Amino acid sequence: DIAVTGLATAGQTFKVKVSDFNITAGAGEKNITTGVGADTILGGTGADVITVGTGNDVVKYTATTDSTVGSIDWVKDLTLNAAAADTIDLTVTVAAVVASQSSGLASTGLTETAINGLLNVTNGTLTNKLSAAAGGLDVAILTTTDTKTYLVVDADDSGTFTTAADMLIEITGSTLTSVTTASFV
Repeated sequence: DIAVTGLATAGQTFKVKVSDFNITAGAGEKNITTGVGADTILGGTGADVITVGTGNDVVKYTATTDSTVGSIDWVKDLTLNAAAADTIDLTVTVAAVVASQSSGLASTGLTETAINGLLNVTNGTLTNKLSAAAGGLDVAILTTTDTKTYLVVDADDSGTFTTAADMLIEITGSTLTSVTTASFV
């Protein structure tokens, strides 16, 4: 296991070129790049850029503050193909994945109000929405007009996106073959 602590300034870079590591980084913005093998990466708070290497990696989130509207993580080179490739660990059960949707907004317009408007109203573009179903939270995939892709995580399973209780994770540059509940562990 590798723990990166004591980073007082933003923009720190950490690269792993060997395989099968558990990487836990502290607070602040970090650039984390893994190599070959099955690595587990926990970026912590701050707008992290996480680039996964080859192998079945796990990107782990333990708190909603790990990636928020105001401090969005960017996970690059992720391959989501059910449970057959990389996975995301949200430490809770994902009950449903809302299929990839075009948001009609640029990434700079992703506010709490805008996300809720898009996910909870059938407006000709989005026809699916988050629900407060028992048994786990929902994840929606949104693509903005400037071709960025995000996971909207209803972490409190309320059926409504709130900046205080939910997560927004950018996954632009990732391969989304089959994003299902099995993509989340």
